[in-house]
Amino acid sequence: MDAACTSLRTGAKKVTIACLENRGEMPANKHDLKLTLEEGVELITKTGVESLEKLTDGRIAVTLKKCVKVFDAEHRFAPEYGEIREEKFVADTVIAAIGQGPDTDCIGEVSVNGRGLITLKCEACGKTNVEHVYASGDVTYAKETGSLAGAVVMGMRAAKAIAEELGCPTEEVEIHRPKVESIDQTQYNHYIERNAGAEKEASVRVGCMGCEIVSGLTADEAEKEVKRCLVCGTAVAKYVGPQNARLFNTACNNCHNCVDVCKEKAIHFEYTVLRKDSEFEFAEEKSK
Repeated sequence: MDAACTSLRTGAKKVTIACLENRGEMPANKHDLKLTLEEGVELITKTGVESLEKLTDGRIAVTLKKCVKVFDAEHRFAPEYGEIREEKFVADTVIAAIGQGPDTDCIGEVSVNGRGLITLKCEACGKTNVEHVYASGDVTYAKETGSLAGAVVMGMRAAKAIAEELGCPTEEVEIHRPKVESIDQTQYNHYIERNAGAEKEASVRVGCMGCEIVSGLTADEAEKEVKRCLVCGTAVAKYVGPQNARLFNTACNNCHNCVDVCKEKAIHFEYTVLRKDSEFEFAEEKSK
């Protein structure tokens, strides 16, 4: 999606994406897909590339083929292809955007695993096997890898370790948390929509590489975002149900990322097992 939009913003007249998956299977972020389609990118799903042929005028003839299946029975990536499409389309430029990976050639003999990710000698501080080299975030193979919050935490740990190695020990920040009893619970535990800032119109975004896609927040909006309840709990967040089970499962997909990245270990999950003989009513049905 990023390559397609960038192509439009740098002067391409028409951009087409061919992807193996249908829209439900695509790994693309839904919001990025929405922006891409708004900007006029053509999307061809369940389609793979059979061949690329360079023409005498320098352009490329692209032959496509149908993708009948992307994953095997165990949901492993194992695409299967069908008939080759007779029609070809001609492109000035073809961009292969099929994933990402770290380039570790610039950091010497740093240890990497089979996927090319940096393995850490010390996950708690980001130290690698190479002296004076630290790493954090998606470039590493670690428990926190994969989330923005995890990358931030890893970066903070690495920065602290580097400072200490340079002889500048950091001070521990004392965290002041109010007691649960002293908090007005009525302002918590209800969902408030995130304000991500206003998006520019598609007509403004297209053809402008230097334009901001999303405007920033005003001072008042930023203050409201800081104060907004994230519904992660004030001390110990737990779901003991089955009350509001339907609403809970809509708001939470049980990924437990919040548990993994919470430095204070303030969150844990408790589940209620529902059986055939369980006495159970959804809250909205009970109110009727």
